Amino acid sequence: MLSWNGSLADSSTGGVATPTLTVVSYRVIEVAGEFRLIRVHCFGVSTAPPNPVFTVTPACDTAVVLRELEPPPPGFTWIPGVTAPSWVLTVSNALAADDISGPGDTVADPGLDSKNARRVVVTINGGGDAAGLGGGQNQISLSAGGTAREYNLTTDDLSGAPTFIASRSRCGGNFGMIVDKSGSISQTQMDSIKGGIRNFIDAFAGTPIKLEVVTFSATSTTLDSAGGWTRYYDMLIDSDVNELKGLVGDPADPSSGIQRGGGTNWEDGFFRMLRNTDGTVQSSLPGTLIFFTDGVPTRSRLDYSSATAPAVPDPLDNGLPGTDGGSFYQIGWNRAERIVRDRGQINLIGVYVSPNLTATSQWTNQGAGYHWVYEVGDTVVYEQGATTYERNANVVYQVQGSGMRFERWNGSSWVSAASGYSSSSSQARNAYLTANTSPNPPDPGDNYRARRTGSSSSWVAITQAQYEASNTGSGTGEGFRTTVSPSLSSTWVSATAAQYNGSNTTTDSSDGWRTSTSWVTTTQGVYEAGNVNSGTADGYRTTVSGTPSVWSAATQAQFDASNTTSDDLDGWRGVKSYSLPYTNYEATTTLDINNSATIGNIVVGNRSGVAGGYVEASPAGGPYTNADVADLFVLPDYTNFS
Repeated sequence: MLSWNGSLADSSTGGVATPTLTVVSYRVIEVAGEFRLIRVHCFGVSTAPPNPVFTVTPACDTAVVLRELEPPPPGFTWIPGVTAPSWVLTVSNALAADDISGPGDTVADPGLDSKNARRVVVTINGGGDAAGLGGGQNQISLSAGGTAREYNLTTDDLSGAPTFIASRSRCGGNFGMIVDKSGSISQTQMDSIKGGIRNFIDAFAGTPIKLEVVTFSATSTTLDSAGGWTRYYDMLIDSDVNELKGLVGDPADPSSGIQRGGGTNWEDGFFRMLRNTDGTVQSSLPGTLIFFTDGVPTRSRLDYSSATAPAVPDPLDNGLPGTDGGSFYQIGWNRAERIVRDRGQINLIGVYVSPNLTATSQWTNQGAGYHWVYEVGDTVVYEQGATTYERNANVVYQVQGSGMRFERWNGSSWVSAASGYSSSSSQARNAYLTANTSPNPPDPGDNYRARRTGSSSSWVAITQAQYEASNTGSGTGEGFRTTVSPSLSSTWVSATAAQYNGSNTTTDSSDGWRTSTSWVTTTQGVYEAGNVNSGTADGYRTTVSGTPSVWSAATQAQFDASNTTSDDLDGWRGVKSYSLPYTNYEATTTLDINNSATIGNIVVGNRSGVAGGYVEASPAGGPYTNADVADLFVLPDYTNFS
């Protein structure tokens, strides 16, 4: 019998806590000639510790743990409620987790690190002894007690969930199944899967097991009639058993229960089984978890997710191939494995089914990860440029000798600039050049305009003032131009930006126009406010006054806007830092991995891409010779699962 104290706040007593007592006991009873083991749970108000007793009749409930126990042996007097059922039930202290002196114990309990709290073991003999029927194999042990926990736990740590862990026991507790229902599974195969799950449920029916089934394709779903995020069905409750089997569906009715279709998103399946929709750890977790799939992951929560928690890319996956929706998606495997590796003491068993047991996928092993660190040297000088515009002394100004019309506005229409002469005559041209004072269009002040009506093989010299009063852009589109005659002089005179922009036609000085830049030192702040890219086109640059001896941190934006060489001679450099966060990787290598090994490796946390560390049940498909130690079952046919 186990008991513990508690308390309830009572508003009628001004908030003074009322002591309570909880008592759990296991008893053997006889019902219509059948002996059963039941669990009795009682709760009620009690006296205060250290020796509490119920002060009112407690509320009690019972649950059947085992049926069809052996009757009392011959010569054993059975008085219900008085006789201790020692032929089927004994109570003892548990062996230490690392003690291998017990019968059948050859290795330390693998969960010894979390089983060092005080425990009580109840051993039940289901019939037969070592020399008789059953060979003593029908005996099981149940244990209860606290578990040790590490310090500094967070909500992301599954080992922080305060659940009881069975000690040297395989009976009772929560059990989980994650089942693939992707489109690569045919309907006939899906029917076999349904049959397998239903057989699994039938095997647990009538035992103190709570079972949750999560199915997944592109996203995951929990089998729950209410559509909840999580649901454990009690295998001691017939209605729970029947409801869960109904949700799985009838193997003979393809339209019932689980429906196939979609991609293969391992991550979403594990996420739903182990975490809440917001990403926190579930309060109820399975002690044992079976993961069933017919293939490798092709999606992840980055693509599809049933949870509200955001799926954040992990920098450790940078550089890995993306998903095509049908082939092995290593990022999907990595993300699922990160969830699995935090499962704490949960026992994970992988089940892989495929007619092609030799199928492989390509695994990518990244080289050393690194990110760039940007630096600026201590001799960098920030400069601002001032542009100077110049015109060659031999530049001449010209207008087309033909193909032009020179006109004057007479108040109602445009007429020739020279009365009595055609608007294309030299007289009209001379009159226009004498009277015109501003470029057209329009001409609100001088009422004169020049129009180009065609090309010309001859050009007539005009003055700079006449040219600037008519020309509005570089080139000859308006019938005006500058040229060099007879050739460039060694003399250059100052010009304005407007004069340069209105006449320059080449990127060099061959057309008689040029620019030069003078550079003056400025502050880093002024430089960064005006500089937009590397080079000098924006009027800003950096130079070095010598070889840098001290390097300081810079941002990538500063580096990109200033660096002009592939080395560090310009005072800027990028350095590889082989630390997180990784944005790049050195040369990667690829290898082939058996598809079944991707499941075995995720069970044991093997991230090398080389199969190993897990125990595969043999022979494939059974009957198995090592099922008690195997953590990967490879099935060549779906009927093996059913």
